[in-house]
Amino acid sequence: MSATEQAVTERPTRLARALTVVERVGNRLPDPVILFVVLSVLLAGLSAVLAAAGLTAQIPGEDQVTPVRSLLTGEGLRFALTEAVTNFVEFPPLGTIIAVLLGIAVADRSGLLPTLLRVTVLRAPRRLVTPALMFAGVCGSVASDAAYIVLIPLGAMVFRTLGRNPAVGAVAAFVSVGAGYDASIFVTATDVLLAGITNSAAAIIDPSIQLTALSNYWFSIVSAVLIALTAAVVVDRVVEPTAVRPSPDGDTDRGRDEGTGTGTGTDTGTGTGTDATGGVTGGVTGGVTGGVTGDETAEARAAEVTGAQLRGLRDAALTLLGLLVFYAAIWLPQGSPLRDPDDGSLVPSPFLDGIAVVLLLTFLVVGIVYGLRVGTVRTPADVPRLMREGLVEIVPILVLFFVIAQFLAWFTWTGIGQWIAVSGAAVLQSLGAPGPVLLFLTVVLVFVLGLVITSGSAQWSLLAPVLVPMLLLVGIDADQTMAAFRIGDSVANSLTPMSPYFAVALGFLQRYRREAGIGTLISMTLPICATMFVVWTALFLAWVSLGIPLGI
Repeated sequence: MSATEQAVTERPTRLARALTVVERVGNRLPDPVILFVVLSVLLAGLSAVLAAAGLTAQIPGEDQVTPVRSLLTGEGLRFALTEAVTNFVEFPPLGTIIAVLLGIAVADRSGLLPTLLRVTVLRAPRRLVTPALMFAGVCGSVASDAAYIVLIPLGAMVFRTLGRNPAVGAVAAFVSVGAGYDASIFVTATDVLLAGITNSAAAIIDPSIQLTALSNYWFSIVSAVLIALTAAVVVDRVVEPTAVRPSPDGDTDRGRDEGTGTGTGTDTGTGTGTDATGGVTGGVTGGVTGGVTGDETAEARAAEVTGAQLRGLRDAALTLLGLLVFYAAIWLPQGSPLRDPDDGSLVPSPFLDGIAVVLLLTFLVVGIVYGLRVGTVRTPADVPRLMREGLVEIVPILVLFFVIAQFLAWFTWTGIGQWIAVSGAAVLQSLGAPGPVLLFLTVVLVFVLGLVITSGSAQWSLLAPVLVPMLLLVGIDADQTMAAFRIGDSVANSLTPMSPYFAVALGFLQRYRREAGIGTLISMTLPICATMFVVWTALFLAWVSLGIPLGI
């Protein structure tokens, strides 16, 4: 064997060894709830040290100097005790995320969102199957983690039906959902969540800053189309030609695999998760990975789209169109009460301030219309039932929100955030680096941390209080910093073994390549993710450099 051949042979082993180290380190991180409890304790100790050192911050535009205050004083303890409930109740993302998820729960549980994802892929012309699969995955975050459950087996089945490599189809679907999670043509619950956390962080410097779920909307739409098309090209021209074909006895091998579940994503299972949905996603992963080796005919049945479902989609689309016309009629005309009461502008306006309620009503109405057509909604009592079922999945988020709300409130009260922002801004100004360079470094930082912190909300809650104020002080708007976070956080999703759906994708990959391991999956996802990272970042930097608005 030549030296070159030997090096090629050794690469997978070295990669697997390196990934094992990453996985081991990441698995040692505590649950996000415990992580923020520990960080809060460390924050209290740090505040005492910095306050004793007499550190202060002079925020530009303010006359008063902001001192660092210690939580380990009578005043600090009173604040921590008496304001705990207020901190939680007034946590900006709390009310909006619950309101939006009430509507999404109906659209999801009625079957509208899963059916929409299936139709997007199954009805595409043969040559557009890969772009359709990638686009459905990128926009699938509107269905939250359910997009993984629907599209990973669907991608494998569609590729197999077309005589293509089903392992590539499963991996392509996994990457499209994960690496494109924060880009979509739809407004999602993630948009609401990120805007709320960003507002809390921006308030450290400028409480008047109020971002909405639409603050990155134009950028998200263009990003969704561009990265989906780019990823499709890489799948067709790089990943599939180099991927090992399934063995001829693959079907026989799969028939001998052991496992429980239907593979449709409806299993319950048990498990834990490190992202915002915690044990819920762990349970989903448990059920799905059990069903990965189930009967292929069950996959086919799950992917079928009936006539009633198509009629339901048609009725939902017409209803959505009617709602959009209605919204335009009550928002756009001069003198509308939903315009800004002072100057009559559209942005900002009461309509955008209430966008969470608008999204709630939109998802609720189209979900009900679809459910009435297909029979998943038969009586008025079914609607609150679907809402309750959907809200079960938010319980882990509420627990996480409670500790995050305390951490952010303490961080602001101590003045450490202001001190870091002012000091960090001074360092950045001394470097003289242009805004695009700082934003690029932000994308890289978020990406690296995303490999070990798989919860987007936890990571942004940790980074936003530092990055947003600091970059504000050097002239970088909060919506730009939030957009930079979207890129780094999304692309990391499909490369980290700590993601619960990494195991799901690996399970499907092993159906067709029994010897496949973590290194195998990474070798297939890496070309797609790397290309998406480069293209998406280049788009963002060009967008910002040209001064194009990121959203409304």
